[in-house]
Amino acid sequence: MRSCDGKYFPLMRGAASPTQMCQAFCPASPTRIFFGANIDNAYASTGERYTDSANAFAYRKALRADCTCNGRSPVGLAPVDLAMDGSLRSGDVIATGDRPVVQSSLPARNEQNRISRR
Repeated sequence: MRSCDGKYFPLMRGAASPTQMCQAFCPASPTRIFFGANIDNAYASTGERYTDSANAFAYRKALRADCTCNGRSPVGLAPVDLAMDGSLRSGDVIATGDRPVVQSSLPARNEQNRISRR
C-alpha cells in the first residue's frame, strides 16, 4: 500500500519479491506490504492490520498532490519492467507509449510460471 494515503493495489506472485513489485509500481512514495485475501483483513509482517494503519482508506476521501506513484499525479501509474510481471502471457495486450501491442512471446522468467499454472 502507498503509506501516504493508504492506496493499495494487488501484487501478483512472479519473478520479483512483493517488496520489489511494490517499489516498481510506486517508486515515488513510501510503500508497505500487507498480506491477505481482502484489504479489510490484510496484515503486515509486523502483525499490524491495514485497517489500523494511520492512512487506511484515506485515498477515498481526498487526493494529495504530494502522494503519487509516478512523481507527477496522485492517480498516475509508474512504468513497470515487463520481466517482473509474472502474470504476462502470450496474446496479452500491453499498452505502450505509442500504441497497444500484443505480446507474442513470454519474458524468459515467466515461461516457468506459465508451465506451473497448468
